[in-house]
Amino acid sequence: MKKIIIAVSVVLVITVIACAGMIGYHNKHYSISVGIGTPTDGMKQMREKGKSYFCMPMYSFNEKAPEKQLDEMKKISKNIEEFYSGFTAENKDTVYSIESKYEIDEKKGITSIIFRGEITDKETGELVPFEEVMNFASIVTKNIENPVPSETNYFNEE
Repeated sequence: MKKIIIAVSVVLVITVIACAGMIGYHNKHYSISVGIGTPTDGMKQMREKGKSYFCMPMYSFNEKAPEKQLDEMKKISKNIEEFYSGFTAENKDTVYSIESKYEIDEKKGITSIIFRGEITDKETGELVPFEEVMNFASIVTKNIENPVPSETNYFNEE
């Protein structure tokens, strides 16, 4: 009888530890999510009519998000916002179509945000390819909602 109680206790302790680990992992990597809007038909028409659009990553999170991840999310969001503000201010009189993609490299612990599209060259007036890659030495989330490549203009070759 004593052996059964010990065996059940060990199984119970292992189960509790495994559950706590899973909850901790889930909260660490999935309580923050990032989504990027898919270019709508209206945006695609804007592109055809020579009007500008910009699809940016947007974070959402819940109260269970770890403080470290929230701090990293705020740093990345600030960098994205500064890039967007500078880009749109510098190109306010030009036509551009910019889409983005959010990637992580778990082995290296890196988050990459790729902005890709077209922008009007100020000298020639022609649309030219544009790409900007921002790399960050952390992984904020694994909950990523990138657009379906076939629904984008600039990431559809993947």
